Amino acid sequence: MSAKPLRPIQFLGDSLRLLDQTRLPFEEVYLDLFTEEAVAAAIREMRVRGAPAIGVAAAYGVALAARHLDTTDKAVFMQALKAACQRLSTARPTAVNLSWAVGRMRDVARNHPRMASAALWERLEQEALAARASSGR
Repeated sequence: MSAKPLRPIQFLGDSLRLLDQTRLPFEEVYLDLFTEEAVAAAIREMRVRGAPAIGVAAAYGVALAARHLDTTDKAVFMQALKAACQRLSTARPTAVNLSWAVGRMRDVARNHPRMASAALWERLEQEALAARASSGR
């Protein structure tokens, strides 16, 4: 009988489920995170480890921030998204994959200045999925 594989990062649309790596190897505990602040805390507290996983978690954190922004005002949306990117970037400032992923997400938002907020959230989710695929996670 083989052990079931661990699923360290799962994006559930309105939340991010992370394997709490501080509890390994004795327990398999998952965290359900609903905000970029919670994702930033998990990164800062080393609940998610490994350069690729940190980058993927940060990309999903940006997507979560965009999803939960409740405004149709594009300027307000972009300012709040910029603040979310800053919070995530400072969670572990020396993590190269973290800055790469947040920068990638920030570029998507900047490159679609006329896209409606809801459509931009969907585009950011697609970009987070692409970041995950390119990271091998």
